[in-house]
Amino acid sequence: MLLCRVAGISRTAYYKWLNRTIPVRQEENEKLLEDIRLLYDQANGTYGYRRITMTINRLRRQQGLSPFNEKWMVYTKLDINVEVN
Repeated sequence: MLLCRVAGISRTAYYKWLNRTIPVRQEENEKLLEDIRLLYDQANGTYGYRRITMTINRLRRQQGLSPFNEKWMVYTKLDINVEVN
């Protein structure tokens, strides 16, 4: 194939890439990124990374999932009521 020759890759590598499956971790990361963007937009850009992490972890705990970045934060006393889908 001309495309493979121009790109300098083998046809086998091209077809392997073409038929690949998305890893579970990548799907989780895309969902997390979507939630972060939604939360940031709902807060009109005023939430920093600590508050976003705390809010997402709180929601994950409510859903019975393990939290991301399990560091203890001082912000656990804040009352944040923003829904993330």
